[in-house]
Amino acid sequence: MIVAYKYKSNGHKLMSNDKKYMSSGNKQKSNVQNPMSNLNNLMSKTNNSMRNLNKYISNLKKMKGALIKPYCLI
Repeated sequence: MIVAYKYKSNGHKLMSNDKKYMSSGNKQKSNVQNPMSNLNNLMSKTNNSMRNLNKYISNLKKMKGALIKPYCLI
C-alpha cells in the first residue's frame, strides 16, 4: 500500500509543492511528517471501520435467536 506518494500514469509526481519543500531545508521536515500523518489518518479510519464492524457483529450475535435458521432439505 503506497501512502506517501501518488503518481500520474506518465510517472510525474502529483504533489505540486515538492519544489517548495526542496527549496528550503527547514520546510523539508513537513515533507517527511506528511506521509506519517497520512498513515495515521488511514489507521484511524481503519480502526473506526473495525469498531463499526465489531459493533455490527455483536448486534448480529444478540439477534441470533431472532434469525431464521437454515434447514437442511436433503
